[in-house]
Amino acid sequence: NGSHPVGVTLPGAVAGYSSYATVAAAQTAGVKFYGGTNTVECGSCHNPHEQTLNFFLRISNAGSALCTACHSL
Repeated sequence: NGSHPVGVTLPGAVAGYSSYATVAAAQTAGVKFYGGTNTVECGSCHNPHEQTLNFFLRISNAGSALCTACHSL
């Protein structure tokens, strides 16, 4: 369906990505992890209670900043 996978852990093997940021670095950038682990869920990138940014994003994705908080392309 073209959406980002959820219920996955950082780091993990995803085709097309050469490396991943550390959990601490991603959290510092504004990404949220769940279950006391490094599990990525919808709320990792989206905050349904905040409408300041498009698509209810936690942080701006200008220059792919949200994506590169976790992924190194």
